Amino acid sequence: MAVSLKLGAGHPSCLGTGGRVWDPACCPDDVAVQGQDSGSLEKLSRGRLAYPRTQSRSAGKHRRSGAGHPIERANRKTDKDFISDYLQPSVSSTLHKSPAAAQPPPKPWTTKWTHPKTGTAYTISLVQSSKLTKEELQACFDLIKETSYDDYQNSKDKWQPRKKMEEMKSPGLRYVLVKEKDESNDGSIRAFTSLMPTYEEGQPVVYCYEIHLKPELQG
Repeated sequence: MAVSLKLGAGHPSCLGTGGRVWDPACCPDDVAVQGQDSGSLEKLSRGRLAYPRTQSRSAGKHRRSGAGHPIERANRKTDKDFISDYLQPSVSSTLHKSPAAAQPPPKPWTTKWTHPKTGTAYTISLVQSSKLTKEELQACFDLIKETSYDDYQNSKDKWQPRKKMEEMKSPGLRYVLVKEKDESNDGSIRAFTSLMPTYEEGQPVVYCYEIHLKPELQG
């Protein structure tokens, strides 16, 4: 599963080698989102998508370093700047399309969402792992256990809570938190995804590590 780091930029994507989807504009600043293969995406219907266990968070043995490279620039950005630079649609990116291929412009990043069937209101936020509250981190951990414990137990490595918690605090990870709006508190986390700008086979990518949803948000 992959899209350009310029999420919402409106570029048509094409499938490349290794399961990546690359921005055809081939801009040096573009970064792919590397996730699991299409077969693994079936897990989403049951509320979770976790990164392949063979994939290391230090992926990218051939890392390129330096302040001018896209991963270093992305990781230095605040959450606010990350949203502004990568998660907002680019108007100019849709101007090159022919009339026949014209589509409605992509929607901008939003911090609010209402479930179309239940009418329940939710808030959406982007948070670096280092800035998650203790309660938010624990809630995400509990959601992983709720949706994926059996899968972990059936794997070779089994469920390792301490290791999982350490992984979740990895520097560079960013979380998209979906909370049920509640005026009395900060709201309970009903879904989240975690992602990290990194290198994969020498290429800059944004790797989607986990997606977990409560039952009411599945399907």
